[in-house]
Amino acid sequence: MDYSEENIRDILELREWISEEIEKREREIEKFQQNLRILDSLVKQSSFSKASSLVTSNK
Repeated sequence: MDYSEENIRDILELREWISEEIEKREREIEKFQQNLRILDSLVKQSSFSKASSLVTSNK
């Protein structure tokens, strides 16, 4: 099947657009992963208490 120059140009533009969109999404995913790591760290820090900071109750 033969393609015209215009068809080939359109195909190449589409390919370029798809490549750019993939790169954009990969950067977004990296940012999401970084934010998840930060949130995980904050949750971990706030979830655990040192034994010395616990108040004991004598019953």
